[in-house]
Amino acid sequence: MAVGAGYLFGAATATALAMATLYALRRFRSSVISPMRLGSADLELDLRSTEGGPAGALGVLERHDITIRSMDAEIDGDRARFELQVRVQPSADIHSALAELSGIPEVERVSLTGFKDYE
Repeated sequence: MAVGAGYLFGAATATALAMATLYALRRFRSSVISPMRLGSADLELDLRSTEGGPAGALGVLERHDITIRSMDAEIDGDRARFELQVRVQPSADIHSALAELSGIPEVERVSLTGFKDYE
């Protein structure tokens, strides 16, 4: 609008200021906001038996600062499959949590998909 009104210098100055501000905000975002971002992922747990349920696995997730957003269960006889949508805190070590989940005797399979590991 400034160009249409004849304020060419004002329009050029405003454009340069906007570009500099956007560049500074992009640098700020990558250095400050990315480390605070929560990662989301889909976690699938296959259990050999349905007796204990997923209580042991949920305890592991809680200890590693991984919160559950939703959980679906498919129970077929003595086997169970749980599909969880989880939020991973930046301080959480997802790899050690998966290793600990794999070590639980009733867990047959663990699968994590959709997680972006920021370094």
